[in-house]
Amino acid sequence: MVLMTQSGVSQLPENVLKCAYTRITDDLRQALLKCIDSTKKARTFGSVFAEPVDYVALGIPDYIEVIKRPMDLSTLKSNLLIGEYIFLHEFLKDAELIFSNCRTYNGMSNDGYFWKAAEEVEKFFINTISRVDGLNLTLDIYKKIVQSPIPVIPEYSELPMTVSELQIMIKRMSELPKPALTACIQYYLQRKGASPEEMTGTEFTLHFVSTDSAILRDLDKLIRKKAMEAKENKTQRAKKLKH
Repeated sequence: MVLMTQSGVSQLPENVLKCAYTRITDDLRQALLKCIDSTKKARTFGSVFAEPVDYVALGIPDYIEVIKRPMDLSTLKSNLLIGEYIFLHEFLKDAELIFSNCRTYNGMSNDGYFWKAAEEVEKFFINTISRVDGLNLTLDIYKKIVQSPIPVIPEYSELPMTVSELQIMIKRMSELPKPALTACIQYYLQRKGASPEEMTGTEFTLHFVSTDSAILRDLDKLIRKKAMEAKENKTQRAKKLKH
């Protein structure tokens, strides 16, 4: 198999590519969520990267000019929850931004405090992930993945959803509140080219075809997003009742 990048043939070792293209299953997603939560609680510096940089409160308005794609552990967690990442390399490259952004913006200012924080928490984060069963991720493999363009491998990128993935998606969809469920159904029908007449009514029969990879992946992301919003709304209502 010839692996191509924009600059030519990939020189990445097979074990690095295999790790990079690890599919993020629900089991792996749960394991990665735990890693994020553990990193937030990392002694000394974990809280530094827990939330988005509040550049207004911190009085650093140039932050968004210097840092083109801000990232933090909470945003990484939200992206993971809504299915933003299909493969491990996508997750790791976003995670790496948390720490490289910090080094880029702060450099060695404040006696290198933030540089040291980024170095320490990044190592903690990767060491935590490396303990996930069957992942075979090392610090060296992590660095190769985040520092190199990952080649597009069609037979990986265009893999259809598995039966198990479809079943989990359908179950999650069925548990949505009615307004969210309706929105997801209409989104799917629209992507499938349904006419406005076909999208009206109160009852629908959906036929999912596993080879509709792009549509189903996008639908899965929407379902996860709606599920997370429903959970947050439920939590907010519970808080209001307590008061």
